[in-house]
Amino acid sequence: MQSVDSYLSEIIAAMTPLPPEDLPLTEAEGAVLAADTTAEWPLPGFDNSAMDGYAVRAADVAGASAELPVTLPVDADVAAGDTAEHAVAPGRCVKIMTGALLPPGADAVVPVEWTDDGREHVVIGRPAGQGNAIRRAGDDAKPGDLLLPAGTRLGPAQIGVLAAAGHGVVRARRRPRVTVISTGNELAEPGSPLVPGRIWDSNSYMLAAAARQAGCETTRHATLRDEPGAVLDAIEHAAAAADLIMTSSSARSGSARSRCSRGCRRGSGLSAPSRALRSSRCRETPCPRSCRSGCSSGRRRVPCKAFRLNKARPARPGSPGRSPPPTARGRSCAGSSTKMPPPSRR
Repeated sequence: MQSVDSYLSEIIAAMTPLPPEDLPLTEAEGAVLAADTTAEWPLPGFDNSAMDGYAVRAADVAGASAELPVTLPVDADVAAGDTAEHAVAPGRCVKIMTGALLPPGADAVVPVEWTDDGREHVVIGRPAGQGNAIRRAGDDAKPGDLLLPAGTRLGPAQIGVLAAAGHGVVRARRRPRVTVISTGNELAEPGSPLVPGRIWDSNSYMLAAAARQAGCETTRHATLRDEPGAVLDAIEHAAAAADLIMTSSSARSGSARSRCSRGCRRGSGLSAPSRALRSSRCRETPCPRSCRSGCSSGRRRVPCKAFRLNKARPARPGSPGRSPPPTARGRSCAGSSTKMPPPSRR
């Protein structure tokens, strides 16, 4: 009899990290960085206004107050993206939008709320010290600064950082591709009518949802009957594109899945109850199997848990890719801990 922990270790040993690829940002969501990503240019790349207002020389508005406001002529209106030269001369100002290039000569921005929002002349009721409402080049990151470390799973925030820093392509391990196949003459698709002796397929939906939750690109194959040719064709077709195939089928020795012979290498299985779990490979694609009945849902999740632990992340010394993990905790593709129920041993 093989224990669940032994079976889990067997699946983990069969997994290898996905190779790094150069992924465009549009395809990088859910991928895991293969190397540290640093800033190649200052971020922001130029001095700019942090608020809508007026670019001024701080000395010209040092004495401004509500009782004695300062009035300055407005020489230009600078919008974000305007690359023309608009210098600020002594005793004058330029109206400026948030994010716009700071004109030469200006060393402060007076927020529009401190003014009368004038267009030709502006009345300023408060002083603005040097550097007020200005974002300097490199304030967020300087060239060489670490933006995201290797092993980071790329979500919306991380992709936004990479885009803001000018990275259009990133070196990362893509999301693993998983195919889930459930077989059985007694199975019916949920939502369809049942006749005596048939049950609705639940395993494939559960396994597919678990794989998606782990960050995988998941395909659920339509339920198949126990017909060897159809089952093996489906497995071979899936092996051409999938990084992992998870099957759910009968554990009886004569089932179509058990008689796989076209490129599938049989591994050892769990003996009780009813050889509930078994692992194999189909054309170098790991292919763990769980039973349809006679075992708990915790056992049926073991193949997906092992996949989450190892396939999407590079193995590191001391990581789950090197040794069997605790049975009650797994790691997702992102590397963040995810609590999972321990496999049932009933």
